[in-house]
Amino acid sequence: MGFYRLSFTAANLMTIECNSLALQYSITPDWSIVSKEAIAKNLLAKARSSSATRQIRELISRLSNLTPELVLALPSLRPLSAARLCFLATIKTYEIITDFLLEVFCPKWIERADILRPAEFFDFFASKTITHPELGSISEKTLKKLRQVLFFMLEQAGFLETARSGKILPVYNDAEFTDLIKFENERYKRCLGV
Repeated sequence: MGFYRLSFTAANLMTIECNSLALQYSITPDWSIVSKEAIAKNLLAKARSSSATRQIRELISRLSNLTPELVLALPSLRPLSAARLCFLATIKTYEIITDFLLEVFCPKWIERADILRPAEFFDFFASKTITHPELGSISEKTLKKLRQVLFFMLEQAGFLETARSGKILPVYNDAEFTDLIKFENERYKRCLGV
């Protein structure tokens, strides 16, 4: 069992920025060139280039886990479907998010539960320290940030009403999105309510 990658706090879904990266990829289908171009053009319009560089690398690391066909489809999708595709890229990159969704969030959908509570994330995280000892050294501040960013991503992807309320929304995926991801791994589709 490998280490959980926790760098997702560097960037939320950033769907608009992912669309821009996907458009650049459609011109030059090479992620290293896309990265250089995005940094050179200050694609994220950040005042600090170090922040922009980190976020661009993080977003490209996610998008590179999608097939080229999915990346090229991203800019043409409806906003919610685009956010869900960015979320798919995210869960394919960070196993801890996939595990949380499968072990905690998906069962709540099935049970038609109303609320996802912060304590459920903290309990999940604590349970993972047994098989992932590296998590035991995470500070409380970092743990809260992990939860905050994950819940915000769930809001951006249309699964929570707001990150703050934790109110779980019914799952709806349009036919175009469902068809687009039909060949994805079942475990990822389950995380998206497909």
